[in-house]
Amino acid sequence: MRIAKNELTEYQKQIKYFAEEGYDSKEIAEKVGRTLSSVRSAIAYLKVKGQIDEEKMAVMRASRAKPQTDTLNKYQRQVKELLENGYTIKEIAQKLGKGYECIWHVQNKLKCKGQLDEEKMAMIREEREEAKREYQIQIKELSEEGYNVKEIAQKLGTTLNIIIYNRSILRANGQLDEEKMAMMRAEKAKLKTKTLTEYQSQVKELLEDGYTAKEIAQKLVKSSDNINQVKDRIRNKGKLDEEKIKMKLEERAKLRPKTLTKYQKQIKYFCEKGYTQKQIAEKLGRPIGSVLSAITQLKLKGQLDTKKVAYMRVQRKLEKTQRTKKDIFNLARGYLKKRKYEELVVTLEELDENMLEPNEIKTLEDIKDIVKREKTVADQVETKKTGEETKSFI
Repeated sequence: MRIAKNELTEYQKQIKYFAEEGYDSKEIAEKVGRTLSSVRSAIAYLKVKGQIDEEKMAVMRASRAKPQTDTLNKYQRQVKELLENGYTIKEIAQKLGKGYECIWHVQNKLKCKGQLDEEKMAMIREEREEAKREYQIQIKELSEEGYNVKEIAQKLGTTLNIIIYNRSILRANGQLDEEKMAMMRAEKAKLKTKTLTEYQSQVKELLEDGYTAKEIAQKLVKSSDNINQVKDRIRNKGKLDEEKIKMKLEERAKLRPKTLTKYQKQIKYFCEKGYTQKQIAEKLGRPIGSVLSAITQLKLKGQLDTKKVAYMRVQRKLEKTQRTKKDIFNLARGYLKKRKYEELVVTLEELDENMLEPNEIKTLEDIKDIVKREKTVADQVETKKTGEETKSFI
């Protein structure tokens, strides 16, 4: 059976029905199970033949069309929120890790869609600018009070970069009084040099309680060099009571027990037997420096009879060989050159003046005069040295 020219096929009727109901080409293609191009060709054919009511199509399409909601994606919503909170395009780009142009395009799209509250943006931006100005005023005031960048950052609870940036803006605008800043900074520096830190106060307190640098180092778990450096700084600031420290050191020295260690007792025994430092070191298997240090400590504690030591040393030498008058005089001259006056006196006691010649008696008297004079000078030097050692010890 042939179809008349003006009659439509079943497929065309379906297309016509859905088109006049307001469906678009894509929806019709899905409904009839055909390709999009086939549906479009059919609609075009129907329009050419005047078989489709285009006005009805437009009306139905308009009625079926969903209202424009202008929905935003997540990225646009973020940009919108930041813009309405007063952030600039540059700040938003930094926050979101995007390019400046990208944010600018999104802003334009939001404006075209009417999604930006311009009044709110202007108000918020004004508030942010006001807060920024107040913040800069705070930085200006602190800077002119002599605070440095780090101190300002700590006071305002922000980063160094923000303080540096804002100070550069203030400086560029000529709002910072550089002279006042320099003057206040110098005053603060003077005050800082006079005041003690917490650590310095702690060291000062211990020093004035009679503790030595070594004892303080052990208490505070520091090195002796560090404590001595701190002590010098406190002294330079004029905050150290030297008299009080000296008095306390003397008190503590009296309270300190004078008992000797086993090693010190050994050193004392050999010294009083007339052994030299080198011989003692060899006997005890210790370095000579250690023996010297122990002898010095014994002398400071008053535990070593120096006269006895000198006498025993001479006796040990005389025991080895029976010396003539000439040998004794030569030995005495050797002691004189080395300034070992105690050994010298003990050696001269070995001479019997009744057995001496007039020239030998004169030589003996000359040596005794030299010893007396040199010993006086040595005592003065020793007194001065002891005073300096006490001062350095303090």
